[in-house]
Order: sequence, then structure tokens, then C-alpha cells
Amino acid sequence: MSQFAMTKRLIFAVRCATSAAFAYLLATGIGLPYPVWASMSSLIVSQENFDETRHSVVGRVIGTITGAVVAILVSTAAHHLGVGTALQIAVAVGLCALIASGHPSIRVCLWTCPVVLLTAASGSVEHAGLMRGSEVILGALAGGLIHWLIFWVTERHNRYSSTTA
Repeated sequence: MSQFAMTKRLIFAVRCATSAAFAYLLATGIGLPYPVWASMSSLIVSQENFDETRHSVVGRVIGTITGAVVAILVSTAAHHLGVGTALQIAVAVGLCALIASGHPSIRVCLWTCPVVLLTAASGSVEHAGLMRGSEVILGALAGGLIHWLIFWVTERHNRYSSTTA
């Protein structure tokens, strides 16, 4: 393996490790109840290059908001109709599948619905949607920020190294 390939792998590992820890610290620091979603989201958006990561962050934010809103709307309607959780999940996921069809970057909305609906048992679905959405979006933004910072530092280093060589 070349020195360049090994360096890229090492930078990716550092970025992932830093993103997961940073997202966790941010989520716990502001008192979000499930910081695991922040750490996971920071890793899910981490891609091999900066443009792919940026695209992943945008899709994750849009998809998370979409899934949380759909889950809240479906739950609200279901509450008035007396519909159970399993049917709520099916309807919410089905609606999100229609929305995300042809847009793979926002497919997070598919699993945001069940997460919001199933974690709402201890409180309102609106609160669950806000909390899960906040955890995931915070993680995505933290992962994107760490990627950007490391990209910026390595690019500056590469430019400096090439001008002094």
C-alpha cells in the first residue's frame, strides 16, 4: 500500500473517531436524551471525500426533518382515529417511501418515522420528533464540520508542502 493511500485511510479513521466523540459530547452537553443518534449520524454522513460528505449531510438533514414531520402528522391523525402503532409505522414509512423515491440521500426519513413513533411512548410524539430530529441533525452537522475542518487542514498542509518542496 502506498504512503498516500495509508495516509488517506488514517485521516478517514481520525475523522470518524473525532466525529463520533464530538457529536456525543455535543449531544450530552446540551442534554439530548439519546446521544447515540448523534454519534451514529456523524458516522453515517462520513464519506471518502468532502463533496460526498456535504451531500450526505444535506440529505440527512432534509430526510430527518421529513421523517419526523410525517411521523407527527400520521400520529396526530391516528390518535383521532384510534389507529395502533404498527399501522402508524406502516403509513408513515409508506408516505416517506413515496417522498424519497428517486432521492436516495433523504431515505433516512424511512427509519426516522419508526424511531420517532416508537420513542414517543414516554411523551408526546412532537417531543420525540424534536428530540430525535435534534440528535440526528446535530450528529450530521458535527460530522460535516469535523470533515470540513480536517479537509481544510490537510488541503492547507498539502498546498504549503507543495510550495516549499
